[in-house]
Amino acid sequence: MTLFIALFALSVHAKTAPTTSASATEQHLMDQARQETTADGVAKSAASDAQVDSSQGILVLKDPGLTQIISPWKWWVGIRAQRFAPQGQTKMSGGQGYDLSDAGVSTMPVLDVGLSRILSNENSSTTWNGTFRAYAGYLSQETTVTFPTGVRAPSPRLTTGLLGADLVASARFAALHSFEWELGLGTGILSYTQSSSNDAANFGRQGRYNEFLVGAVYWFSDRWSATLEEEHRNLESGEEGIALQADNVSLGARVTW
Repeated sequence: MTLFIALFALSVHAKTAPTTSASATEQHLMDQARQETTADGVAKSAASDAQVDSSQGILVLKDPGLTQIISPWKWWVGIRAQRFAPQGQTKMSGGQGYDLSDAGVSTMPVLDVGLSRILSNENSSTTWNGTFRAYAGYLSQETTVTFPTGVRAPSPRLTTGLLGADLVASARFAALHSFEWELGLGTGILSYTQSSSNDAANFGRQGRYNEFLVGAVYWFSDRWSATLEEEHRNLESGEEGIALQADNVSLGARVTW
């Protein structure tokens, strides 16, 4: 009987011994990993490369080289609206004079397409950007043409077009990170075209202008923003008496990617 009890005890000890040894080995490895990552000889910059998850005792390795590269180039598309009034005096095909300001003031939509590049270091407190912007504006207005005989031209319409490009410098400060401030110079082509079923009321005129602009951009997110701009335009050359409104204020929205 005594011999049987001794054999039984020896068998139980043989089964439990490996488990205890394995548990001790795991604890030893986890303690060693903690010591290596907190040792005085380990550079602080390596702390993020090898970390121990205290909840599971797992050694986590992180490669700092696997970081997302952000391109400094950004495309964006925008739409603006501005109050525009045709100006100048010219002659229609029939030789009669016409005052363009008779068309009145209307809202002109303007489509913008831009390519921006970040010029400053990403760690700088001020972000500088350079932008090339191309735009096109279009306005169609119903007008009235009365000939000296008292006859009115049927359904005349005056169409105004703006086609231009700007170079814009902008700054975004860390203290006001939601705002971006713009300053730019540009050039463009102006066109006035009036059409009617009575050819005597028709004409087409073009001119070239330069412009200076200041503006502000408010960023709702990294993609969406609202814009407020003031453009000062100067007509450099124009056909037969046309003129251009000097100052325009526009409101708009942009999407960037």
